[in-house]
Parts: sequence; structure tokens; C-alpha cells
Amino acid sequence: RKVTRGGVGAGGDSGGGGSCESERIKVKLKVLVTSVTYDGDGEAIRVKGRNTTETEHVKLGAYHTLDIDTRRPVTVTKSLWDTIDVDRLRYASSPTANADVAVLLITEGLANIFLVG
Repeated sequence: RKVTRGGVGAGGDSGGGGSCESERIKVKLKVLVTSVTYDGDGEAIRVKGRNTTETEHVKLGAYHTLDIDTRRPVTVTKSLWDTIDVDRLRYASSPTANADVAVLLITEGLANIFLVG
């Protein structure tokens, strides 16, 4: 599975005087997921993996971590989606759905969607 998310990251620029300046850079990355963790304090899912789209600031194949939260859009791509999970996604995105929360649990080779209501 692949995860795509845009966002802002820090880019370092080493000046000639020995000082290091930092600037904020907006990039959109797609990573091939190698691990997923949940940060309960920050209320975010942390996805680690190899970058599959080269940019000026992030090399192709470089490991990167993306924080997924409710404030930023994210795209999850899989080569094969289970029909039950597709139906759950459709139901969860329906304005008439009765669930209070949709949960996506991602593990190595498996993604499960649960509706809590």
C-alpha cells in the first residue's frame, strides 16, 4: 500500500559562515509503507516508508515519516481492496451514515476499516 500526503517540512540550508538556516518547504510525498504507529498524545497515525516520488528536497527511495491526522487530507492506495472494506468506506463517507467514527487500522499487508457508532 502507498500513502500520499502533502504538507510542510523543514529544509536545511548550510550557509558559508558555518551557521545552519532552516526554511519551511511545502512538498507532496508518496511513500511505500513499511510501518505504522499511533500517537495517542498527538492524535495522529505515523506512517513510515520509502519515498516513491522524487522531489527537489526528498530523494527517491529515501525513508520518510508522514503524520496523518484529521486536519490534512491523505490518499491511501492499495493494489487490491477487499469488497467489504470498500463498502465500509462508502458507508462511512455517506452523509446518512450512523457511525460516529470510522477507524482505519493499517498493518503489514493488511488494512481494516471499522465503523464505531
